[in-house]
Amino acid sequence: MSELAPSYDPLQYPLLFLAGEDGWFDGLPLQNNEAGMRQRVTMAAFYGQRLHFTRELNALHYGGRLFQQYIVDVAAKMK
Repeated sequence: MSELAPSYDPLQYPLLFLAGEDGWFDGLPLQNNEAGMRQRVTMAAFYGQRLHFTRELNALHYGGRLFQQYIVDVAAKMK
């Protein structure tokens, strides 16, 4: 399976993604695009938003060392 497949993240890290939500994939459309410049979400923007800490409960940030490994894998995926 390619690491760019949308189901790669939940299959690789089932404890972090309990709901099985998809990860980034090529061609992911940008929602609420008012400027009309960009039509697709970049990989860096997607994972930047996913890793951003908010006040809402996010199981990803409570993963401890597994979360750290996920960050390393995301950084390697973006290179």
